[in-house]
Amino acid sequence: MRNKVGWILLWVVLVAGPAFSQDLSSQDLPSQDLPSGVTFVPDAGVSVETPADQSPAQPVVAAQQPAVHPAAIDYGHGYEVRDKIHKYASYTMLPMFGAQIIVGQKLRNELDRGEDTHGGLKSAHSALAMGIVGLFAVNSVTGVWNLVESRKDPNNSKLRLAHSLMMLGADAGFVATAMITPDHEHGGGFSGQNGPHRTIALTSIGVATASYLMMLIGDR
Repeated sequence: MRNKVGWILLWVVLVAGPAFSQDLSSQDLPSQDLPSGVTFVPDAGVSVETPADQSPAQPVVAAQQPAVHPAAIDYGHGYEVRDKIHKYASYTMLPMFGAQIIVGQKLRNELDRGEDTHGGLKSAHSALAMGIVGLFAVNSVTGVWNLVESRKDPNNSKLRLAHSLMMLGADAGFVATAMITPDHEHGGGFSGQNGPHRTIALTSIGVATASYLMMLIGDR
């Protein structure tokens, strides 16, 4: 009887023991399928592995470039004074041009008719001519000075340069006009429809007027 009990116990230990221990170890496993990258380690819980081809998400911060602003041009008090002188003197330019054209035309008519020129007209013509020369001398100095000082200012730089070049060209024309004075006794100056004195004077007046209006309208 003891031999039978011994054989039965031996059979339970050899056959049922391993199967019973395997059942116990499998009871702790979850019934659902595990996702990839998750590994169960007995007696240690669950460890999550990150695949090698993936990296943790990093916040993407866009690099913001600072806004570029043109450097401010700091003009001194002298620039402002010259600018006011230049601007206010320019207001007298067109009236002086108009008066000079009227007086000059009257002188030309007298010369063409062979009459003695009126002393008052000649004096007025000369005074207006000197006034125009003085005006352009003042505006040339103040304008060129401020043009050099504002050379680094990009605002309307091309307009200022074109205005200055046209006015300097008109200056040269007025100097030439003064050098070619009308002389009715020798048949020069006003004595003729296309006299050089009148032609150069009107051309210079036209260039200066166009430059003045261009700056008056464009520099706003």
